[in-house]
Amino acid sequence: MEDIMNKENKKYLIPTLVAVVLMFVWIFVTVALTGGREISDFTDTDKMIFVGFLVVELLTVTAIIFFIVNANFII
Repeated sequence: MEDIMNKENKKYLIPTLVAVVLMFVWIFVTVALTGGREISDFTDTDKMIFVGFLVVELLTVTAIIFFIVNANFII
């Protein structure tokens, strides 16, 4: 069986971990920018911030999938 953590795969490990951490950072930033309000209490500005968060979060998940696929981490 081929070693899953060969040199080629290791170059994707740090970007993958950074992207996973960024997913949580985006959540905390969004909560701070929206004042911690519930979605039902959002102002128009809060809604725009939340839509931006969703776009950034989707891009982050896409990057994670890209890194995982290129590193052959999918078993």
